[in-house]
This record gives sequence, structure tokens and C-alpha cells, in this order.
Amino acid sequence: MFASRLARTRGLIALTVVLTAGWQAAAHHVPDRLVSIGILMQGAEFAAAIALLLLLVLRPSGERTTFDVRAGAFTASSRQWLGIHLAWVMIAGVLVGPGPGETWAELSLFDILVDIPIALVAVGGALLSWCDLPRLELWPDGVRVRRLRSAVTPWAALRRGTPLRPRRNEQNLALPVDQPDLVPPVFAKNPLIPLGWDADPWFVADTIRWYVDHPQDRKAIGTEAELVFLRARMATQSE
Repeated sequence: MFASRLARTRGLIALTVVLTAGWQAAAHHVPDRLVSIGILMQGAEFAAAIALLLLLVLRPSGERTTFDVRAGAFTASSRQWLGIHLAWVMIAGVLVGPGPGETWAELSLFDILVDIPIALVAVGGALLSWCDLPRLELWPDGVRVRRLRSAVTPWAALRRGTPLRPRRNEQNLALPVDQPDLVPPVFAKNPLIPLGWDADPWFVADTIRWYVDHPQDRKAIGTEAELVFLRARMATQSE
């Protein structure tokens, strides 16, 4: 399941890059009329990117009530950051390089110096999503938000009966800590993990709370059998 989802994500990234490049090439070669068609095409692309960002504000998280099983962990990919990275690829397609009717030779040094960081951010974001970063991981020993660098928050450090379900448009999930000596000092001061995963935020909160309250079930985390049991438990709790 995870492999197929990752393949679809990478296909979406590649398709966005190809379509953005093709759209920009077309915008530079269409003939001008009373209004530059190329500029209208670039405006449409920019509007599509902004619409995608607005959608992520209204619906930052997905609706799946399951996780992927990957290398001994339950994982959820970042729906929010994938959308942001795709939107930035489209925006970079509009901002980087010459505009309609211009050539690369006409770019000033200032234009080039501005375009380089915009392009690097777009490439870097696409690469992060290609590598499925960031992602949420539940391990037998705790919760991890996988980034370029990450640390595990042990189950034993978290307060029983938490976390509570967040509001639907919440950006972060509070993980109250009862044993701050078991977690990094920064997390102890601000015990939050981001939301915006492709899993439903209530499902994420209910799952974490279950394993906080039921230590006997933690050792099975990351197995297909435990995922089946988990989904059955969560479905029962939601009724």
C-alpha cells in the first residue's frame, strides 16, 4: 500500500513539473493579440497555485482512517506540505525566467539573483515530497515526526487520556507531557506535533491516545495485523 501511494505522489510531482514547464513554454510561444495570451496563461497558472493553497487552509488534513505500514511503523504522509510544494513549483514556473515576449538574454543580474533562490526552494520542496518528508511515524517506542532530523517522543512521557481531538482546521496537535525528562527540552516547553497529514486528525489523535493508555498494545505497532485491530477499535469508538 505504501509503495503504491508513494509512487502516486512521485507521479503527481513529476506531472506537475512537466505540465508547469510545458505551460510556460506554450505561454512564451503563443502569438499576441490585443491582450498578451502568454500573460493570461501565466495568470491562470498563478491563480491555480493560489487556489491550491486556499484549499489547504480550509482542509489541511486528509480523511483517511488508516495508516501506511512501513519498516515497522505506522506512517502518514504530509498532505499539507505536498500541496505547498506543488503550489510553489507552479508559482516558480511563473516567477523564474523571462516573461512572455522576453528572452533569457534580456534578464538583468538582479532578476537572476532573485530567480535562483525561488528555483532552489521549488526544487528543494519537490525533493522533500519525493522522499515523503515530513511524515508522521508511530513506533513501538513512541511518536516521531520524520524530517531531515527528528527525535522520538516516548509513549511513557505522554499524559494518559491525551491527546484530545483537535478542531477540524487545527494546525497542531497538543501532546501533554507528564515526564519532561524523557523528551527533548524544546518539546517539553512546547509539546506540539503538526497536523496536515493525509490521515484524519481525529483518527490520529485517537490512535495516539489509545497507545498512550494501552502500553500492552505498543509492541505490535507497525504490523499489518495490528493495523486491522486498530481500525476496528477506532471504528467502535467513533460509533
